[in-house]
Amino acid sequence: MSNPALPEPSLAVPALFILIGAICGGLRTLLASPVRSSLIDDLPDGPRLRAENAADSPLAIATTAGILRIFSVAAAVAILLDETAHLKQSDQGFAQILTWIFAAAFAGIALEGIPSLITRRRARRFVIALIPLVTVAAWFLRPLTSLLQLLLRTLGADTTSPATDELAADLIDVARESEREEELKDSERRMISRVMDLPDTDAAEIMTPRTELTAISSSATVHEALALALDEGHSRVPTFEEDLDHIAGVFYLKDVVRPDTSTDDWKSALVSTQMREPYFVPETMRVPSLLEEMRRRRIHLAVVVDEYGGTAGVVTIEDILESIVGDIQDEHDEKEETHGLQMQSPDRAIADARINLAELNEAFKCDLPDDEDYDTLGGLIFDRLGRIPTIGDSLLIEGISFEILEADDRRILSVRLMRETGGVSPIADNPPTTSTD
Repeated sequence: MSNPALPEPSLAVPALFILIGAICGGLRTLLASPVRSSLIDDLPDGPRLRAENAADSPLAIATTAGILRIFSVAAAVAILLDETAHLKQSDQGFAQILTWIFAAAFAGIALEGIPSLITRRRARRFVIALIPLVTVAAWFLRPLTSLLQLLLRTLGADTTSPATDELAADLIDVARESEREEELKDSERRMISRVMDLPDTDAAEIMTPRTELTAISSSATVHEALALALDEGHSRVPTFEEDLDHIAGVFYLKDVVRPDTSTDDWKSALVSTQMREPYFVPETMRVPSLLEEMRRRRIHLAVVVDEYGGTAGVVTIEDILESIVGDIQDEHDEKEETHGLQMQSPDRAIADARINLAELNEAFKCDLPDDEDYDTLGGLIFDRLGRIPTIGDSLLIEGISFEILEADDRRILSVRLMRETGGVSPIADNPPTTSTD
């Protein structure tokens, strides 16, 4: 007969807290998933809309879900400790051991198993149904979540999703295995490599730089803007007020080319009456965040600004796509690649100075050094020469001779590459040589 003075151990309450924590973990996993869009798209309209709304601010919801998970598990542990204390007083050691074994097994299954069920449609619907409750909790916990996020950023903590890291590692393993078995083409391997590099790529690396920017004054007429857009082959043209550092808007070709226009009066209208609001982003904005924001705003062009507020360049959806699949040639592009490499022989080539060093290393089978201060061939030559080169200048880098073929007073346009035979020491050990006409 049991002693009525001692409370009977109950695992229902801590089990409930562990279950709540596991469900919050599942929601956090869903929002942090690198393929969350594909997990959301096949849901019914109601759950899908709730998930999309939460995905617009995944960090706040995911942080709140994480806090609720910690609190729930902590509450379960506290209750279990209290229960085991009572069992210890009653010398029920075996029951104490069974209690902890059961609790640990249940916690492990729930906390690890439920988050992994997000790949199943019904589980996702159940987890997403809790988003309104978590959203309310996020409102109450906003001071705490904001403080935690600020603290993490101050400490320089890595806020990238572990799920993203795991996905990247899995894709790399698959690529390597497929390469060994010759199941993966070079183009496919390069694409996977670019996708893996995307989270570390910022807007400055893929933008069209200011020096190559096509823009028009906001005081110009629509007819002039239309002629410029057609001549340059652009459907969107940034507009400025005083100079390129004062971008005022974006002129869309489709806004003025309408089949119902019966007169030519619209041609004399000012561009300022037809332009749309510009979207500005910093040079350091990561490409995945930029793509997500452009998708959310339903825009195709963003103006990139530097730390001083000046215009650094522009980024389009096509630029982002090209950073994954490589250069895309359309009907307005020249026949030869914009940032291309013309191979004349295995040891000779002519390169656009804007070609990315990683692409050049892969195509020309070389190992040119890169640096955080530059990522193009032109940037490397500028860095090594320490001045603006002129036509005919040459230098030696890592056993490769570079000769400037085309340049103006501000930039390099094209370079001839020739691999030196006999193994030449890097430029770090040999100062650059120059030749002028």
